[in-house]
Amino acid sequence: MKVLSEFVIEWTAYVKLESNFLPCTLRTYCPNVRAWLRWVESEIPNPTLDDVDVSLGNRYLKYLKSKASKHQVGLRPRTIRSLFAAVRSFLDWCVERKYLCENPFAKIDLPKKDEVQRPLVTTEEVQQLLLSLKRISPTRRRLMCSAIIWCLCATGIRRQELLDLRMPDVHLGDRPDDCYLIVEHGKGDKRRVVYMDAMTTTHMRAWFEERQSMECHHDWLWPCDTRRRMGISMLNDIREQVKGVAEMSDNHRFLPHAFRHAFATHLDEMGVPLKDIQEQLGHSDIATTQRYIRSNPARRAKSIQVAQWLPSEPPAAPTPPAAPTPPAGAAPLTVASGPQPGVPPVPPPTAKPQRNEAHRVRIMRRDR
Repeated sequence: MKVLSEFVIEWTAYVKLESNFLPCTLRTYCPNVRAWLRWVESEIPNPTLDDVDVSLGNRYLKYLKSKASKHQVGLRPRTIRSLFAAVRSFLDWCVERKYLCENPFAKIDLPKKDEVQRPLVTTEEVQQLLLSLKRISPTRRRLMCSAIIWCLCATGIRRQELLDLRMPDVHLGDRPDDCYLIVEHGKGDKRRVVYMDAMTTTHMRAWFEERQSMECHHDWLWPCDTRRRMGISMLNDIREQVKGVAEMSDNHRFLPHAFRHAFATHLDEMGVPLKDIQEQLGHSDIATTQRYIRSNPARRAKSIQVAQWLPSEPPAAPTPPAAPTPPAGAAPLTVASGPQPGVPPVPPPTAKPQRNEAHRVRIMRRDR
């Protein structure tokens, strides 16, 4: 009978060659499954798939809750769910291949996901970062860094989506609705269009012209050299270089995903509909977009002032000015009661005719 490690090796080859997992997903799932395998082997000598049951899953969950990390005892619920997601994916594959009848880890109740602890980037910090790009040298490096940072800050594109861009994916037309990037393989292998604003288009156009003049043997938009494209390590080097130029080297919040949150919040503050923000960021669920947008206390306090149960009290009527007091010894002012010369007389109001009781009775009998 095959041991559990042989199934893990077969699953690893499958997800790397045949599955639609993104590279970032593979970098997470494969180490997590191998870590789970090492724990199982420490608990059970030469384990097989028959040893994987609900009891083993509950023991693994208890182990993760008691595991000591750098800052706390026990992993965060969000981390535990991420580790179980990788193992569940492996066991689902075993069910598809008929190695198992059902996934035993699917019956385990995991802790509720806690709130994400993500560093936030302020609008002032993004502006300071963008203004520092013109101080980068040489020219080709400055053009590429400017295009990359503007894409991250002003389009909401993901890190891997940015790295996977090719030359045909860039559309630079004359109209604002004709300037966009095409993400062919986004999260979940979905295709979408990412629009660019005027400043991002300007920097992208400058880099695109420079990129066309380079004699590369590939069509990747961000080359490392003539034969290789840029990877995560080179992108991190660019980010650190820009931080140094902006004199913010100690700021550890400048991450690609933090720029997505800052961009979503900026669009929301500018009054962009939530549905448009969702499509720009590439979210399947609009609830995910709502979590990206952080609340602005000043704007929230101003909005609350509109919700008043009672209308505001009208302002008091102004007090009429007092009549002037005549000086001492002067004759008192008198108002003439008769007609004044040159002023037409005012006719008296016409009085309504008074009807007696007999007339009223006749009217009532006629109406009957």
